[in-house]
Amino acid sequence: MSVYLRPERGSLPDYRLLARLVDGRGHVWADFDGRPVPAWPTDRWPAGQVIRAHLLLRLAPGAPAGTYRLEAGLAPGDDEDPVPLLGPAGSPVGTVVGLGEVSTVGAYRHRPDFEQAVPNGLSLTCRCGLRIRDLVPGGRTVLPGQLLTVRGYYRLERPDNLPVYRLALELRRDGSPAAAGVWPLVSPVPAGLQPGDWLAGDYDLRVPTGVAPGEYRLVGRILGPENAPEPLYRLPGLAVTEFDLGPVRVVAPDRRFEPPNPSRPADAYFGNLLHLEGYDLGPSEPDRLRVTLYWRVLGRSDQKLKVSVQLFDGPRLIAQDDGVPVDWTRPASTWVPGEYLVDRHEIILPPQTRPATMRVILYDEATGRRVPVTGPGGAGDAAEFSLR
Repeated sequence: MSVYLRPERGSLPDYRLLARLVDGRGHVWADFDGRPVPAWPTDRWPAGQVIRAHLLLRLAPGAPAGTYRLEAGLAPGDDEDPVPLLGPAGSPVGTVVGLGEVSTVGAYRHRPDFEQAVPNGLSLTCRCGLRIRDLVPGGRTVLPGQLLTVRGYYRLERPDNLPVYRLALELRRDGSPAAAGVWPLVSPVPAGLQPGDWLAGDYDLRVPTGVAPGEYRLVGRILGPENAPEPLYRLPGLAVTEFDLGPVRVVAPDRRFEPPNPSRPADAYFGNLLHLEGYDLGPSEPDRLRVTLYWRVLGRSDQKLKVSVQLFDGPRLIAQDDGVPVDWTRPASTWVPGEYLVDRHEIILPPQTRPATMRVILYDEATGRRVPVTGPGGAGDAAEFSLR
């Protein structure tokens, strides 16, 4: 793909361009993260010149056929957090913008780079006709309430009745499961598969909010047509019925249930998810403003929700900060009704500016859709407060 960029001014940060293909469940199947032009950092770009960047997005081995959402964003230097973006009218659109949809035929046929790209930690066979190359957790640390995504990679050795086989995963400690799930091993099964083709799947294991913190083992099994564990072979004649995918640490967040005492009370309901109890300002510096929001949780969500704090001087947006609440540590899936979130934002101000109003927005990163706001402190899709 080609991306056209125009610097509005000189002396920009050294930005990285982020691009990815995302399925309907939010799983990334192709991504790019690097300088738009490798040998020409953005901090050397002349203002006003249109610059074309060429990107190659490679689908992960075994990526399913279908329609994916194409997303893009920018991040400065080594910072993992993308910067807020503005739409054509100057209105905030979040930190990732959707560029449309891309349909693919999948990545089933063997490519020379697949062997190096795919881990081979298990290398098990079963009568399903697949060689199970590996099952890889998306992370080794998870919060109660979060989804632990595990990606499986498979190589077809002989066609068989794949739809009748399922994958079972457990988070286990002292022999007892703390979280468990069962999914079709491959779904949907592509037509016209041939020996040597690659398949892959993502499996989202929900960790219940009541799971105690500590270290667990992630264990898997393949269930056959009779719902019994299938024998799995690494070597002929040596069968196992389950496999260990390593440790996973459950980390309990610091939950607060004592009501806060903000210096500036507020009363705004963001759907049935959050109630803004109030906020604090400062201490401020000439080039930045520190804002602390105090939320009371009403409900949880699997949406990728972000909070946007936007500063205005009249109708002009002068600065903003977007992020997952509590310094990116408390996604909406981990919220427990009745707890309070202390959500700090440090907003860098342009020189010689003084914000007059602040707007607080809660939105879904995947769609850009804002959560409706009701109550004395807000209406429509934002809560607005005077800072003077």
